[in-house]
Amino acid sequence: MSGFGSLCKFAGFVAAVAAVAGSGFAEPVSYGTLQKWEGFYPTKYANTLPLPTGQTFWDDPVIKASLAATLQPDQLKLLATCWGTGCTEDRIQLYDNMIAVHVCKKDGHDFRACQEWGAYIFLEMDSGRTSVCWNTMVAGDLEPVPASVWIWRAPGKSGSAGTSAVDACTSASAFQHAVDQKNGKVIGLETKGLPGAKLRP
Repeated sequence: MSGFGSLCKFAGFVAAVAAVAGSGFAEPVSYGTLQKWEGFYPTKYANTLPLPTGQTFWDDPVIKASLAATLQPDQLKLLATCWGTGCTEDRIQLYDNMIAVHVCKKDGHDFRACQEWGAYIFLEMDSGRTSVCWNTMVAGDLEPVPASVWIWRAPGKSGSAGTSAVDACTSASAFQHAVDQKNGKVIGLETKGLPGAKLRP
């Protein structure tokens, strides 16, 4: 936009600036900077040493704002605190211009309980849209049963949002949902993940 001033009259430029300022417009967010997280774990370096306090993936202001616009506060707290009891994390990956993150709660035996409690998070670095494939346990007839939901929101406070029930989120299905959404497809129970399309552990 370096030539913008030369193409506009000064009065028109001042009016445009005043209109933008009045709308509460802020500097555009550069989601591409999130590529710096590739190879890290959400709370650890690649060599698994802890990240400094306050400098984890969950502390990144762009990540926090994007997830806060997509998830409920209690869901965001579960991610940031490892469900309060501990979780396992996969390395943050970059796929198809999306940052991909996977964490899941540990069960009572310290095993990964990804099919029962876990989340696959995708942030599109070109648009800022965040999507989450969330596995959780819900009340069943006799005992809790796993259920999964696809949660998404376009960037910005007024961005469109939605949720839909999906089959159990796995690395294959979650990744495929994210790719399908980027391609404009509606995500739901009929959407199936493709074999082999998955996130690396």
